[in-house]
Amino acid sequence: MSEKKPLEELKKLRDEVRVKVHLGEMEVKQWWEKVEPQLLSLEESLTKEAGKAADSAEVLIDELGKAYQRMRDRLGGE
Repeated sequence: MSEKKPLEELKKLRDEVRVKVHLGEMEVKQWWEKVEPQLLSLEESLTKEAGKAADSAEVLIDELGKAYQRMRDRLGGE
């Protein structure tokens, strides 16, 4: 499976959380400030190194997805 689909799902989750963060708690905003640059860095790495970063990207996508899900859950669900 290509990393593009999980990355697209991660970006969709990120966008959902972004909206909620603006209305959310300070703790979640702090998580956001820590996690958001990691996703941007991942996107940049995948663009530059195409297939080389696939294995490490999969792990990072999973970790970032869990972080965004925790933020979403903390802010009030799906």
